[in-house]
Amino acid sequence: MGTHALARDIQTMRGIGPSLAAQLRRLGLQTVEDLLYHIPRRYEDRSRFSQLYDAPHGEFRTFRVRVVRVHTPQLRTGRTLTEVYVTDGTAVGVLKFWGNRYVQKALPPGTEAVVWGRVRRAFGQIEIEQPEYEILTQEAGPSLHTGRIVPVHPATEGLSPRVLRRVVHTALVHHLREVRETLPDAIRREFGLLPLAQALRAVHFPRSLTEASSARERLAFDELLAMQLLLLLRRREVSTSHKPHHYRTEGGMLEAFLASLPFRLTDAQRRTIEEIRRDMLSPHPMNRLLQGDVGSGKTVVAAAAVVLAVQGGYQAALMAPTDILAEQHYLPFRQLVEPLGIRTVLLTGGLARAERLLRLEEIESGQAELIVGTHALLQEDVSFDRLSLVIVDEQHKFGVAQRAALRHKGREPDVLVMTATPIPRTLALTLYGDLDVSVLDEMPPGRGPVRTFHRRMRDRERVYAFVRREVKAGRQAYVVCPLVEESEKLDVQAAVELYGRLHVQLLRLLHEGADHVGLAACLYLPADEGVHPLPIPHPAVEGAHGPAARRHLVQHRDVEVAVEGEGQGTGDRGRGHDEHVRLAALVAQRGPLGHPELVLLVHDDKTQAVERYVLL
Repeated sequence: MGTHALARDIQTMRGIGPSLAAQLRRLGLQTVEDLLYHIPRRYEDRSRFSQLYDAPHGEFRTFRVRVVRVHTPQLRTGRTLTEVYVTDGTAVGVLKFWGNRYVQKALPPGTEAVVWGRVRRAFGQIEIEQPEYEILTQEAGPSLHTGRIVPVHPATEGLSPRVLRRVVHTALVHHLREVRETLPDAIRREFGLLPLAQALRAVHFPRSLTEASSARERLAFDELLAMQLLLLLRRREVSTSHKPHHYRTEGGMLEAFLASLPFRLTDAQRRTIEEIRRDMLSPHPMNRLLQGDVGSGKTVVAAAAVVLAVQGGYQAALMAPTDILAEQHYLPFRQLVEPLGIRTVLLTGGLARAERLLRLEEIESGQAELIVGTHALLQEDVSFDRLSLVIVDEQHKFGVAQRAALRHKGREPDVLVMTATPIPRTLALTLYGDLDVSVLDEMPPGRGPVRTFHRRMRDRERVYAFVRREVKAGRQAYVVCPLVEESEKLDVQAAVELYGRLHVQLLRLLHEGADHVGLAACLYLPADEGVHPLPIPHPAVEGAHGPAARRHLVQHRDVEVAVEGEGQGTGDRGRGHDEHVRLAALVAQRGPLGHPELVLLVHDDKTQAVERYVLL
């Protein structure tokens, strides 16, 4: 598509002045093409007409009516109310408009109109507050707001869906003929897809919900096709480029590293290390995704890649999304590779100036061989001596530009991205088609069984008592909260509040932004060195290694936070040999249509899937 006409600024369109153009730009709508692709988020079926006489209370209905009287009562509050009395021949109803003086002129007695809104039956009256309406005249064009399947576009403050509907319709009327088909007829026939211009018309103003679904299918096909083509181009670019660095295989450092491990690698770990070794020794840059649940052993696999890079005389960098997660990576990596003489440093945004300058010098000189950090690695003053391996953890939390910025710190470096998020194979091929995928599909031996219980919020004092008993028995616990401190906007419990409620000996509070001195030591303390129930907000639990933790309580009503907090805490808390118990609340929330729901979360420890059941 992309013709000159469609690339024109929206303000060149009829009926769009500077003020409306500014509001549209707040939605990211800059051009005519942007308007055509501003897809409705839902539809309302206003195509069926009802009768006022038997219209049910509380339901949205469409009526064809005639205005019989307009009344503006005087209210003590000073607000402006306009009451428009209408009839459809079966009964009389009242349309109530607040703060809209224009209605008196727009709907004088005798006017015929189509109205849509929620019916309210009160005090013997049929009322519809703030309805949408369209005046019926012989000269009127097609109905946009009533009497049809009506689109509801994403809007913003000061810009109603009604105005957006009109603007999008104008763009379709004047510019749809300029849309050029992008798919050959044979492909469209094979997959049963609408022509592009027809799909754009139907997605905005469909004749039926079935037509709207067909239009969305065509546009989704185009998006996925474009993404796949870009991924294939990226994959071809990587496979045909040649990296300037070549690793030495002699020296035996990798073999010494593997032999020094105090545990036996799983078959999945050995297979994955061999896949990474082959990639790194090839003449083309590695571009690999390492997927494995928390506790599956991604750290030792990534450490093997670091050892291979340093053995070849190069540097490796690992980037994590938060300071806490970076510190949590720093300790185990240092313990794994420093016995081999590999200098490991931590670079985060919270370093003192003098310490930061010292570490920057080590990185630039090549003295630091493994650099673990956060976004701080992307800053301009960070210069590597010979960076050849880039590792990105929880890569979905970084933007494309951020990951590319770290790659550009080296010359065609090998890239390994890691994630603990379970990704089905078909989805991985779709989203990460430019990456080779390695999966750690088995857990190291010796992990204790994990049992999951749910408890209602009214039973939480019993749950807290259970945690206190476990703590006094010498075990460790995590209590995951959604916030650090109370929020006026969210009805959730904060870690600071719960800190006082669960007070026991040696209680500690952990959250992103707290003083990190001693944090890692606290998390690594074995059970016999102290008891530490840790109330923490859910962003901080990611990457936390607590081998002594045997109890994991998710304290939250919201589904998304509860699932994320529970999933991140699962693998690590199963590392010991004792049975591990996780406690998750029965979730009360509002569903997509605003109705209250009672939801049960069930975690499958074998597949790591979290199933969601709506009970009420």
